[in-house]
This record gives sequence, C-alpha cells and structure tokens, in this order.
Amino acid sequence: MFDFFNDMFGETRNCFFRYQVNSGKEIVVEGYKNLLLVSDEKIVLKVKNGEINILGCNLCVKEFSAQTIVVKGEIHCIENCCKGEIDEKK
Repeated sequence: MFDFFNDMFGETRNCFFRYQVNSGKEIVVEGYKNLLLVSDEKIVLKVKNGEINILGCNLCVKEFSAQTIVVKGEIHCIENCCKGEIDEKK
C-alpha cells in the first residue's frame, strides 16, 4: 500500500535533508551542513551522509541560513551523492 508521508519523506530520514525544485528555476534545500563550491554552473552542498551537486546555468545563492539554502538559476540536474541518485529536469 502506498504510504504518502513515508515515501515523500523517506529521503529526509535516511540522509537528513530534503529539497524542492520550483519550476526548474529555484531549489530550496533544508538540512545542508556546509556550502562546498559555488560557480555559475555548479553548486555543491555537504549533507550528513554525502553531497548534493546542483548543475545548471547562471546559478547563484539567493538566500541561506544555518539550515536552509535557496539557489536560483536554470537547474538542469541534481546529483544526490548520498544515495547515488540523479534527478534530471524533464
């Protein structure tokens, strides 16, 4: 049986972070530990059990706090090195 909350937040429990992409133009990441790299084409965030690579064009950090970061730009791909998954913009 499909369990909405367990399926939706399973990644949060396993890797202690979650992210949401808004229209391919903005990503909000909660639970990151550190900002490792910032460039126009790649932003790398440290999370508890790995890293998140945000790939795209004209990327920039719009907002950040101790637990949440907002990245704007044309987002092409998100590599979740915690679980070895890759999410591509369709």
